[in-house]
Amino acid sequence: MFERARATGRIDQADYDEAFSRYTHCMASGGKPITIKRLPNGLYWEGNVTVDPGESSEQVENLALNCARTSKGFIPEAYGIQQENRELTGDPFEVAYRCLERSDLVPQGYSAKQFAKGFREPKVGGGSSLDDMPFDFKSDEVQACLVGANMSVAVQ
Repeated sequence: MFERARATGRIDQADYDEAFSRYTHCMASGGKPITIKRLPNGLYWEGNVTVDPGESSEQVENLALNCARTSKGFIPEAYGIQQENRELTGDPFEVAYRCLERSDLVPQGYSAKQFAKGFREPKVGGGSSLDDMPFDFKSDEVQACLVGANMSVAVQ
């Protein structure tokens, strides 16, 4: 896959899809089927893996790490950079914010600094500052920006 990308200058969506297909198959074979959802920018959002009674979180984590290593490698990170971080910005908050701004998902005057602060600082009086952000974290478009910045927010 990386040889093809080197020759063409980009990672093909089909290669990214195949990596996730192998990953979901590996997880299911290990007794932990996962849900993935393709987002508008072509990236995948992964559902949480449950830990069953009598099972340790370490066992589940080891399965997920082994499956990721043997099926996906660095393909998701490289593809995410290609899709949402072409400038190779080192700050994931900036990457996510730029995507939100480009997609018209943040209001005029809302800054990257405010966005990062919402993630980093708890709400005064308790709770999450994420609740005060001016967009819906559950939307596929917002999730696409976060996944593209290698960030995630658990949504129900």
